[in-house]
Amino acid sequence: MTSKPVKVGVIGCGFLSQSVHLPNFADLAGCRMVALADKRIGLTKKVAAQYGIPRAYSSIAELLADDEVEAVIMIVPYSLNPKLAMEVVKAKKHIFIEKPMALCSQDADKMLIEAGKNGSNLMVGYMRRFDTGCEEAKKLIERARSYLGEITFARVHNFTGDWRAGFSRKIASDPAGESAPEQAANLPDFVAAKDKDVYNGTVGNFCHDINLMRFLLGDPAAVRHCSIMEGKDMYTARIAAIFDYVKFNAVFETGGIQSEWWDEEVKVYFEKGWIEIKLPPPLLQNAPARVTVHINGKGIEQLAPKWSWSFQREADHFIASIAKNQDFISSGEDSRKDLLVFEAMYRSFSSNTRVEIRNQIMSMSRKEA
Repeated sequence: MTSKPVKVGVIGCGFLSQSVHLPNFADLAGCRMVALADKRIGLTKKVAAQYGIPRAYSSIAELLADDEVEAVIMIVPYSLNPKLAMEVVKAKKHIFIEKPMALCSQDADKMLIEAGKNGSNLMVGYMRRFDTGCEEAKKLIERARSYLGEITFARVHNFTGDWRAGFSRKIASDPAGESAPEQAANLPDFVAAKDKDVYNGTVGNFCHDINLMRFLLGDPAAVRHCSIMEGKDMYTARIAAIFDYVKFNAVFETGGIQSEWWDEEVKVYFEKGWIEIKLPPPLLQNAPARVTVHINGKGIEQLAPKWSWSFQREADHFIASIAKNQDFISSGEDSRKDLLVFEAMYRSFSSNTRVEIRNQIMSMSRKEA
């Protein structure tokens, strides 16, 4: 028997919504987009017509009052995530939001408590977890001890570059010329005023790398040291952090550069070799991460993961998980841990001391149980 499609409402008609999420959800047989909302009503009507979405709204309240909408895909500036997601879960709708879910763990707590009260499931768009190369690398790392020995060191590196990689999908513009809504970011209260832009930019951009580090290696015990240096703007701040994984250290290094390519990788070193994951630009379609295993005395083994686009597999996971009532791989509960890590990094940076993480994460896990 064929199951009924999940009926979805989409909030937001910006670049990422039009270029990535709307076309990917439209391609899913198990998904039917029934409503679209954005305050720019001219743009909303134009995009709704393009994708055959029957109803176009100028407010979120109208979309949430639509009884046909079972789940919401919300693609808005991340500073708006906490406020708008609370409205969605109070309406008892399941929700997909882009990363990061918030900019402080307190907001994430409120979102998750409200979602739990209303039976709403919340997924965060960490598309690296749906990259077939990253999936294979995680399996390799878990079983590599049998032939490579113990992990001795790890390196997480992202200096960005051209994230669009020549991506050229035609995007509809707003005929009235209105701008998308903005809101001041709600940052942790311990972040100094002089660091607010840097904190906003680093969490907003490099949460992907913290999330991927945790996906591949598990949760760190502590931040041993963290240095944060300003760049020319909030997107080019440079971070150098050392994470304590008890039996090994992981170095986390990020920044922003002007480059025609994309400079992001993870290396996990063992006693007898290492595993290297080279990540593609986010908007490079159907190009998974390339995974290479270096084995002492046996040369190099290169994996050829299935050609696929992580964004598309992410969309499929959201819809399939709702249809089957299954947990999300990148749930809100898991994504909150990324914010705990960033908060610990900033505390280490501002105090120049080691800051524990594991106790906070374990405490949170006990509350979930």
